[in-house]
Amino acid sequence: MKIQNNRNHLKDTVAVIVGTRPEAIKLAPIIQQLQASKKLQPLIISTSQHGDMVGQIFSNFGITADIDLEVMRPRQKLWDLSAILSTELGRLFSARQINTVLVQGDTTTAFIGGLCAFYNKIPLGHVEAGLRSHNRYSPFPEELNRTMLSRLASWHFAPTEYSAELLRKENIPENSIYVSGNTVVDALNWMVDRLKPQNLPGGMMDGSRKLILVTCHRRENLGLPSRGEYPLSHAP
Repeated sequence: MKIQNNRNHLKDTVAVIVGTRPEAIKLAPIIQQLQASKKLQPLIISTSQHGDMVGQIFSNFGITADIDLEVMRPRQKLWDLSAILSTELGRLFSARQINTVLVQGDTTTAFIGGLCAFYNKIPLGHVEAGLRSHNRYSPFPEELNRTMLSRLASWHFAPTEYSAELLRKENIPENSIYVSGNTVVDALNWMVDRLKPQNLPGGMMDGSRKLILVTCHRRENLGLPSRGEYPLSHAP
């Protein structure tokens, strides 16, 4: 575990847990806002579930992790990752004064982070709450991760009204649900304003054509779904 200590003890600490590249992208705008806050300060915890890719994203946004748990091991199984995350985050939360924990999405890092917050009776905020496929094995294990996080969280930041309505149908209290939009849009807008044409392939930024950004990182999107063909068991 790598630790940097630059805490201001006059501010409430929000532990922001980041494991994967998508989490880093979507939490970067929130971390920036917390860094600018007069009342709150982020404690940025990288689990290194995606290792160097998270560091690359943080570098682009001018962010440095305060703690790197370095949890990944060669040929690690899902239960091994869950066990080491639980041990490391549990120890960390029990040893530090943390006022709130913030997680994003549906990764193993997010779920175990939320579970350890609950074990230590720390309020939990869940960014991008309410996404559902209603198939526990697709995406796997993400569908169950995000569903169980909804039972653990004190605040649910839904990206859309549809996601918020799904939470209401699961009897999540109305006063804990906030339709916040998707922070990936904030991250994209922040980055677009700082891109320089010379950093991109020739002709992309000369105004001669429109650009579309496509991300297709989930393994279940590979193959047939990418061609618009869904097996019956995986239909959206």
